[in-house]
Amino acid sequence: MRTLAALSASLASDIDNSKVVNVSIDGVEASIGLIDLDDPCFEPSQSHHRHHVQVRVSAFSLNYRERYRLLSVVESEQRAYRVLGSEFVGVVEAVGDDVSHVRVGDRVVGDGCVDLARPPPV
Repeated sequence: MRTLAALSASLASDIDNSKVVNVSIDGVEASIGLIDLDDPCFEPSQSHHRHHVQVRVSAFSLNYRERYRLLSVVESEQRAYRVLGSEFVGVVEAVGDDVSHVRVGDRVVGDGCVDLARPPPV
């Protein structure tokens, strides 16, 4: 899976330059790039997935949340990233066993306020 992410300086220096763009936000230099991640493992019957859906995102927005995410990862001294694009549209690919309001194939709009700092891709 390829995703757009804000990158810490140490991680950005390890990624192919053709996949990284440097931007300035309020005078702070930041790096945004495409990174490759493992496809998510979604098991509908597992307790932590029973109430969740997996969506293949086809478009997303960049807004005030992404500004915060971008600036927070720039300040990190660790090799870190934050996925950008919290508001999105896409198609449901899998549903947890206890989900009844959407089905695989449904087109959805999401406000994914999930903000996880993750270790760098291996």
